[in-house]
Amino acid sequence: ILTCGHVFRDYESETSVIEVDFFVDPKEAPVTFVGKLVKSDLKADVGLISIPTDTPLPVSPIAPADFRIQTRDSVLSIGCAGGEVPTEQQLAVTRINRYSGPHNIECTGVPE
Repeated sequence: ILTCGHVFRDYESETSVIEVDFFVDPKEAPVTFVGKLVKSDLKADVGLISIPTDTPLPVSPIAPADFRIQTRDSVLSIGCAGGEVPTEQQLAVTRINRYSGPHNIECTGVPE
């Protein structure tokens, strides 16, 4: 599972627990897995988690490999602000690579 690296800023391998909730059916409680941190990079703000399951899980395609994002493209942000159920925000790209470092995009709105 690919996620943001900053969520592991205070992660301690000996004491921290990673729980991953899958919302398969919005009318039912999420299915929770205990995950394992494979790798995180705070500088690139990327984290990779593995979970133990033999059951196929829902996935979300992000974009084709040859896709190039442009200013004013519509994008979608889905997150669980403060531990709430997932919410969806429609955003638009306002800037590309404004900040030095890894490639980055800036969007309207502020995802939580």
